[in-house]
Amino acid sequence: MSGSVVVDVAIGLVLLYLLIALFCTAIQEWLAQIFNLRARHLQAAVKVLLGGTTQGNADAQAVLGHPLFKVLSLTSSKSFGPRDPAYVPARNFAEALVARLKALVPAAAAVAGAAPAAAPLTVATLKQAVNNVGDAQLKQSLMALLERAERSAATAEAQIRSAFDEIERWYDAAMDHASGWYKRKVRWFLLLIAGVLTVIMNADSVQVALRLAEDSDLRSRVSALAEQTAPPGSDEEKQLAKLRDELGQQLAGSNALNAFGALPVGWGVCKDEKGVRSQRNCYPTGTVQDYATAAKLFGLFLTALLAALGAPFWFGLLQQVNAIRSAGPKPTSSTAGTS
Repeated sequence: MSGSVVVDVAIGLVLLYLLIALFCTAIQEWLAQIFNLRARHLQAAVKVLLGGTTQGNADAQAVLGHPLFKVLSLTSSKSFGPRDPAYVPARNFAEALVARLKALVPAAAAVAGAAPAAAPLTVATLKQAVNNVGDAQLKQSLMALLERAERSAATAEAQIRSAFDEIERWYDAAMDHASGWYKRKVRWFLLLIAGVLTVIMNADSVQVALRLAEDSDLRSRVSALAEQTAPPGSDEEKQLAKLRDELGQQLAGSNALNAFGALPVGWGVCKDEKGVRSQRNCYPTGTVQDYATAAKLFGLFLTALLAALGAPFWFGLLQQVNAIRSAGPKPTSSTAGTS
């Protein structure tokens, strides 16, 4: 194959992986909304942070049940009712946690022989309350944060502000870790969704590559679609969001195959003139037809595996390949070889 054919085939394959990845993302988002996965993940992360396990403890339940958490709940529909929040700002968490600690102040103050809760809130009072926290690891973490806040300022008011800042940074760091945990779990879901979607749509990498290599008209139509899908220099985030919305509408309307344009996907391409479908008909005439079943399994597996890398990866790569193709060979200078 010539260099231009190789580039066109590569564009077609990258476009295929991008579209499959976008469909997978749309389906995964629907499932996340239906089963409220992000909210469940947030609750599990808070329980681990405050109780050491996903089962939680009294401190975690008090924080999760605080009005500053509940006010962020959404009412999606009359049938589902209020849904737990999928995101809680660090300030809300800090206020809820301090409220939980303030509830423990009377017991701590009684042990210390001091007057309880009416006194102004100070870091020293919170440190007394932390001694009544049930989980040893949480007690150690909070004590370290409060001691750091106590050392950072001279006045009681400044120390309390510093304590809130320390709790917020602690929460943000934990949520960053929890976000990575969620993404790793989602990656496996995306691979599963990609596998199912690839088989349903017959998005076979071997089939697509061979048909593109054989048909120049098909290559030109696919290249035109690829350039519209990921034009060089376009804003990646906005373009991906637009594509996800469009593909989500087509998926909801059972028109998913239309999104692939001229790309040879779908089980219809495996039918002969009489409408008979077979594995051999999926591929152009050649030696691959003698190993049609093995080629089909490998092609489907390859599509699912590569599509699971995610839409942003393939979008960026498609932009680069489109830019290379659009630029073409560098023209020869008319002054070359002259002095």
